[in-house]
Amino acid sequence: IQPSRIEAAKKSATDFLDMVPEKTRIGVISFSGTSSIKQEITDDKSMIASAIQDIDISMIGGTDILNAIITSTNLLRDEDAKTIILISDGQANINSLQNIIDYSNDNKVMIHSLGIGTREGGTDESGATYTISEDTLKTISYNTDGQYYNIKDLNDFYSSLGEIIRVTKKRAVYDLSFYL
Repeated sequence: IQPSRIEAAKKSATDFLDMVPEKTRIGVISFSGTSSIKQEITDDKSMIASAIQDIDISMIGGTDILNAIITSTNLLRDEDAKTIILISDGQANINSLQNIIDYSNDNKVMIHSLGIGTREGGTDESGATYTISEDTLKTISYNTDGQYYNIKDLNDFYSSLGEIIRVTKKRAVYDLSFYL
């Protein structure tokens, strides 16, 4: 992905802000071996754009998707619609896939995954090698009522983010026993 995976992700994420309805509340998390809150949830698009631009490649070992999901879910605790857009190669080499799914479902979080990387692997500007694990990302998304998107270029970012805006729905549990 040109000019690089991280720069393409940042560009499309920033442009995504123009696609979402006004007053949409968004937070930004960066993760590798640890998770970092770059921006608490806000509807201030300029703050969100700034947080996205401040993300850089971290050389902390491992990919802890569970920690990223926990951090994101904690930010979403008081929100009505709990949706996470996970941009990753899917190499969840810290923690278990089932823990990720269980935590997400226990907290009624929908996860849309954008898979970046190739099966053959590639090297980015930092020298790190990335191989996509589509099965991991598909499993996370499908088991949390989200969608998986394979990203090969910048246009894939745009089309997948546009689709996410159209299909995202609120996950909720309603007690209908009173009406029955």
